[in-house]
Amino acid sequence: MSFSQIYIQALLIIMSMMTVLWIVSIISRNVSIVDIFWGMGFGITSLFYFYRTGDADLRRILIVTFVTIWGLRLSVYLAWRNSGKGEDFRYRNFRKKYGEKRYWWISFSQTFMLQGILTWLISVTVLGALYYSRHAVPVLIDYIAIIVWITGFVFEAGGDYQLSVFRSDPANRGKV
Repeated sequence: MSFSQIYIQALLIIMSMMTVLWIVSIISRNVSIVDIFWGMGFGITSLFYFYRTGDADLRRILIVTFVTIWGLRLSVYLAWRNSGKGEDFRYRNFRKKYGEKRYWWISFSQTFMLQGILTWLISVTVLGALYYSRHAVPVLIDYIAIIVWITGFVFEAGGDYQLSVFRSDPANRGKV
């Protein structure tokens, strides 16, 4: 299957997932679930690309594993951070601005479809890495990439931890 065929299939899958998620947000009256899904969407998309692009060699396994771990960590963190807090203030403000009856349709296009398109556009890098890495053995640049990924992952997780500690102090309420 060609690169473009796989990429178009991914668009259909991502937009279908975002539509289902939007319906769940209508039922739950909470658009914030889209933020939790953001990272997981990349993991799901990378797994789809992995499945559609060929054999399971070490380089391709590393790529899909790192993308999936990153996405899962982000989704779990956001789910934990948002747990019990209701809908994010940004979405509540949109709801007030557009009104209850119009907001659901606006949230569909401005939030869910927009994030779906962004996921699709950004994920082309994962597709490219997987599609053009078939039967490739890891080389020096791969090991450098692993070090960069680990460094970025540790800094992002560490930053999220530091922010959560900072926000847990009542003296810092409303500050960043």
